[in-house]
Amino acid sequence: MLLLFAAVLLISGFLLAAFLKPHPSGVGTHQQLGLPPCYFLALSGLPCPACGMTTCFSHFVRLEWIDAARCHPGGLCLAFFASITTVWILVSVIRGVSCLTSDYLEVFAVLSCVVLGIILLNWVGRIAWIYWSGF
Repeated sequence: MLLLFAAVLLISGFLLAAFLKPHPSGVGTHQQLGLPPCYFLALSGLPCPACGMTTCFSHFVRLEWIDAARCHPGGLCLAFFASITTVWILVSVIRGVSCLTSDYLEVFAVLSCVVLGIILLNWVGRIAWIYWSGF
């Protein structure tokens, strides 16, 4: 039942991203949901680790993967991971047994750490690029 809930949650996130229009600047798409602009970006002028993530997912569901990578390369990695995970969960639910592994929580934890590491490396790279290009 937990797997089915996770699949519904992931599919809902992708459907939500499909209804959002990607912001041309690469950040700010989340504001269509009534959320405020990124405080970190507003206060420091630098992107936070999640800046561009919603825009990235909005491009991803439209199969605009190059634009998604421009907005947030780590987000593109997360979107691929989430879509593969969704398919894996649905196959496991239909078959009634976990596919590929019996310890899906361990696999999920390891892959989550890898994706989080990619997102943080992406953020450090973005900050370094801004710094060296003359902030």
